This record gives sequence, structure tokens and C-alpha cells, in this order.
Amino acid sequence: MSTLDSWVPPWWQAELGRGRRATGVLPGVDARIRRSLYRLFPVARRPRAVLIGDEVSVKIGAYLLGNLITSVIAGLSAYVCMLTFGVPYPLLLASMVAVLLDLIPVDGTIAA
Repeated sequence: MSTLDSWVPPWWQAELGRGRRATGVLPGVDARIRRSLYRLFPVARRPRAVLIGDEVSVKIGAYLLGNLITSVIAGLSAYVCMLTFGVPYPLLLASMVAVLLDLIPVDGTIAA
């Protein structure tokens, strides 16, 4: 076992062993940006930086997916409530609740 493998969790080693590569939020653009950022690290530290960077990208992607699901639930519940109370244009207003009030304030700051 090399020194690089000693600090990598076993589940991550299994993923790397199968030849799978972690995908982030934007796989095509994200890969080019990460490759450019990894070149800033010294060659001796680059494998560790790649592993940590891939793991961070996966975690952020999972967080954004969870927030997207939460926004959809918020929009659906707002739509049902507006239909129940007879509010005009319930779909438009529920979409605004989901996107403008729930999704953008959190995901917009991460994307920026």
C-alpha cells in the first residue's frame, strides 16, 4: 500500500479501482476548470489534490441536488395551497416561490 492509499477511505478506493471518475455539477466545463486548478499544485501533491477536489465536487453536487429537490417540494406545496385558497395564477406564483425565493438565494451564491 502506498502512502497515497493510506489516507484515502476504502469506499473511495473502491470507486477509483473500478475506473469510475467523480462527476461534479457541470461535468464538461467542470473537468477543464479542475484540471487547470490542479496544475497549480506541486507535482508531488497533485494526486492528493485531485482526490480531495473530486470529493469536494461530488459533495457540492449532492448538496445542490438536495436543494433542488427542496425547491420542487416548496413549489408544489405552494401550488397546492394556492389552488386550495383560490389564488389567481397559482402555477406562476408557485414557480416564483420555488425559483426566486428558494432556489436562487442558495444556489446562486454557490454558483457565483
